[in-house]
Amino acid sequence: MDKDHSSEGANLSDQEKDFAQLALNDFNRGSFGSCLQYIIKLESLRAKDVKVMHNKYVTEYYKSDLCKTDQFRKNMNVVCNQAKINMENLEQLEDVEHCIIYYNQAVLLYHLKHHTTALKIINKVFTFIEPMEESLAHRVCLLLIELHLCTCQPEKALSLISYIENQFVSTENATKMTIGSGTDKDIKSLEKEHKPLADLDAATDAFRLKLLQYRVRCYLYTCALKKATEELRIISETSPPPSAASDDKNSPGPSNGHPQTDVTPSSLSLVCLHAQVDYLRKNYKNAISTLSQIPLHNDFSLYFKEKGESPIVCFYGCRHLETVPVQVISLALYIELALGHSDVAHNIVMQNCANIRT
Repeated sequence: MDKDHSSEGANLSDQEKDFAQLALNDFNRGSFGSCLQYIIKLESLRAKDVKVMHNKYVTEYYKSDLCKTDQFRKNMNVVCNQAKINMENLEQLEDVEHCIIYYNQAVLLYHLKHHTTALKIINKVFTFIEPMEESLAHRVCLLLIELHLCTCQPEKALSLISYIENQFVSTENATKMTIGSGTDKDIKSLEKEHKPLADLDAATDAFRLKLLQYRVRCYLYTCALKKATEELRIISETSPPPSAASDDKNSPGPSNGHPQTDVTPSSLSLVCLHAQVDYLRKNYKNAISTLSQIPLHNDFSLYFKEKGESPIVCFYGCRHLETVPVQVISLALYIELALGHSDVAHNIVMQNCANIRT
């Protein structure tokens, strides 16, 4: 949802600003029903405002638990018509204020598995990254990397990650987004220059950690396991310290060389990446040991919905891998492809086709 609820943000009345801020706060808390009520009040004051209309449709989609996709597509078409936007003509994008509409269209296409079309749109949006609001700019960068992986371009994704790190994440100016010409030559020249950074604000630091995790995924895609392990080490060293509860030296759990922490939805992705490295190295016992850190009785359904990581599927996949029949591998491939994880599916094929049994 766009933080600025009006295409004429500077002309908002105090009441309209209050409604917009309350709606944003409720949206960020996941209180979509309450958020929608404030947006409806704002809409009654600004009936023809495209941004208000856009935010209303986005909130309605979240309120439906992201189930009414067809209705959301129709609503986005209404927004495009109201804003006089033609998604078929990307050269028409000239106003940074419209980037949020193009971004959400790309997100929708991504979830519908129209990755190539989504990539074309987000590539165009990326050209407006400099004047873009920071939180949206971060999302655009991450979606662009994700789409390169979905279209089997891990090398381009790696170059893009290095470019983003060097251009957008700096200790001297952590909140200002800057960008150069962005040519392929410029991007590739920065690939080997990435370094761990410190003293960033919370949002930028979280963004940097996501970039590091994407780099690990790229290395896993290309089976560069040594590099993946090194990146995981950097993530572990630069991640926020665990809670006091996880510092208990007597806390139960296997020792496998990986950091022992209380696994929360926010750290689940890192644990799964450690397990995937062990899995690709055929260290199935280590992978199981790593996944055993995850309390399977916890409710990770929300995280699974947002990130696509399932600790239960990972655990039992590793558990039976040494004697895995072809039916199980087929099921694993089906699950990963259904989730859109073409990179994981690729690794399953590369690592197991020579050893599967019928």
